[in-house]
Amino acid sequence: MENQVGFSGALFLIQTADIKLTGYPASDSQVRNWFKVPGLSPTQSDVRCSAFLTALLEETLKIVQDPKLQIHHAIKELSDLRDDERTTILGNYPTTPQEQFRLFMTVGQTFPNRAICVSNFMTGWLKEQMR
Repeated sequence: MENQVGFSGALFLIQTADIKLTGYPASDSQVRNWFKVPGLSPTQSDVRCSAFLTALLEETLKIVQDPKLQIHHAIKELSDLRDDERTTILGNYPTTPQEQFRLFMTVGQTFPNRAICVSNFMTGWLKEQMR
């Protein structure tokens, strides 16, 4: 899997976390554990993987169709950011779609934590799957 975010010529890359406990960016333990449920058949594992990738690609498509509007709005609405962080980030808002998407994928990312938008997607997606 690719561990980068952004555009490379005509190829669009999506960040994926290595499924391990350590590293940077931090792994998504809830997602990892959802994939590693004991006793799943290969078919059940395929269904889980397909559902995850479909949701990820659908969400990515929403963002890349109009990155300036979607990403700017998403960052503006993040409740996990302090006002001064939001002002700094949006005050230095990138001009290219590649830079905007990278910003979207890394806002709030630290060594022990995934980026806020990525974590929000993962958490929301897992809640949907658990219904």
